[in-house]
Amino acid sequence: MRAVDKISLRQIRYFQAICEHGSFSTAARLLRVSQPALGLQIKHLEGALGTALFERHARGVTPTRSGMIFLRHTKRALDALTEAEEAIVLETRLRPLEILMGITTTGGKGLVSALMEEAAACKPQYHLSFHEGMSDDLLKMLALRQLQASLCYRGEEPIVGSVLPLYRDEFVLVAKPRVLGNSAKRISFRKLSQYPLVVGPPGQGSRQFLEQEAVKRGGRIHVDIEMSSLSLKHEMVFRHDKCMIVPYGRFLSEVQSGTLGMVRINPPLFRTMILAIGEGVSPRARDELQRIVKRCVASRIAEGNLGWLDPER
Repeated sequence: MRAVDKISLRQIRYFQAICEHGSFSTAARLLRVSQPALGLQIKHLEGALGTALFERHARGVTPTRSGMIFLRHTKRALDALTEAEEAIVLETRLRPLEILMGITTTGGKGLVSALMEEAAACKPQYHLSFHEGMSDDLLKMLALRQLQASLCYRGEEPIVGSVLPLYRDEFVLVAKPRVLGNSAKRISFRKLSQYPLVVGPPGQGSRQFLEQEAVKRGGRIHVDIEMSSLSLKHEMVFRHDKCMIVPYGRFLSEVQSGTLGMVRINPPLFRTMILAIGEGVSPRARDELQRIVKRCVASRIAEGNLGWLDPER
């Protein structure tokens, strides 16, 4: 039996993840497998090839000369395999190219309709399906290959695949007008401690973001209630007089109608929205998806309604 007959696609994907991140532990965490299971698959792969693929050192691992050769060829092989699948779709015209994309609530409000129109106009057509969720959950699903792409906020975890910064999203304080009282239109970060905030639990990306900003700005946040459910957080704001720090566009219609009040933070508080695309998407599909999303985002930035800013500004 030839060596190639003993090698699985899973082993190749594990190998590539370790090469990208230079660490068995980081690759295992992103791939959602145990480190011993990952190590065993690499051991089988090295056994099939008859050579060591990694050199271990204090800072992690690096590919050996054989590992670099194997990496170069397997990247081409996986790209070719994905391109072959898409070529069959193009040839038979049986179905459009399917992309399951994660999206945050505010991003969904601003982009879903435009993205679907742009995708439908492509040749071949791209059929976009959307899964709404919080950035932390979307990134986990992307790592597990339950999503092919995601629009989400950049977090601390490394991402397997491509990352394209899209826009900077301004975060503001919102609550019922009577809760905000006579607050100025802009307040300093330090004054946020005066408001009863409902936030995510420790470790959630939005909570980490606020805590990091508090450290940088020499302030603190007054956590009144912790909960992970977005719908329950909204319930706390609308029915129980709590406050939230949310993207500018999240409750824009409620603010404009007077149902909620909004206070901007000075200096402005921004998070970067990204388009993350998983490794399983071919280069051609990746490039086309990036083009579609960038075009829709540029249109929203030009309109100025959602407070989005170019990531380079």
